[in-house]
Amino acid sequence: MKSFLMIFFMLTSSTILAQKAEGKYEFSLDKGLQLIEVSASKGSLVISENQRKNQALVEVKKVKWDKDCEESVNYFGPTLSIKVKSNSVFSKAQCVVELVIKVPKNVDLNISHATMKSEIKGIAGELIYKSASGDLKAEGEFKRVEVKVASSDLQIDGLLGEANFVSASSEIKLIYKKCPEKNTKLTINRASGDAQVFLPKSCKLKTQNKTATGESFNEFGDSKDFDLEVSSISASGDLTIKKLK
Repeated sequence: MKSFLMIFFMLTSSTILAQKAEGKYEFSLDKGLQLIEVSASKGSLVISENQRKNQALVEVKKVKWDKDCEESVNYFGPTLSIKVKSNSVFSKAQCVVELVIKVPKNVDLNISHATMKSEIKGIAGELIYKSASGDLKAEGEFKRVEVKVASSDLQIDGLLGEANFVSASSEIKLIYKKCPEKNTKLTINRASGDAQVFLPKSCKLKTQNKTATGESFNEFGDSKDFDLEVSSISASGDLTIKKLK
């Protein structure tokens, strides 16, 4: 029992010591950092690179905060977890926040929210993103991407590998700064909204586009020996694939 209490005290103490001020947290990444998990409801989110490789900074700015709202920011082993939620079962508490997160460059992201404007800058890793609404703008090096949104405009600059997008209504802009490995797949499924894909002119492509009323333009043409296979399905939405200038 004493050992258990000591371990519990050490874990909770590390979290308390990490909080420098109300809503501000600083973690020494003594066990490394592999994954950031973000779960929130409304507001905005910015994740950017911290030049200090052994440090993570998190700021939770409360824009609208009801009595049932709760924030939880913890670093356990290789995972940094940031959660903002309402503890009320009966009322719809307003928990609107601005999240600002600074972490080392090489880290995977798992982000889930209802309505947030999100920006990711200078991060290299995998990206899993789920949202009801709120635009996403991401710049970095993303080796794998999974995105599921209801109504959000998406712009991702720095795709490297496999990516899958599912949306009800979105304007989508995707940029590969270099050709992916052979037979890489990019899937874009949406009810409505145009999709634009940009790649270096040396890349070889294979495309499949199924649409009820949209149009398709592929500046590369199709090749049997391809780097990237683009599969697009939409009820109403154009697919445009162009060479980077």
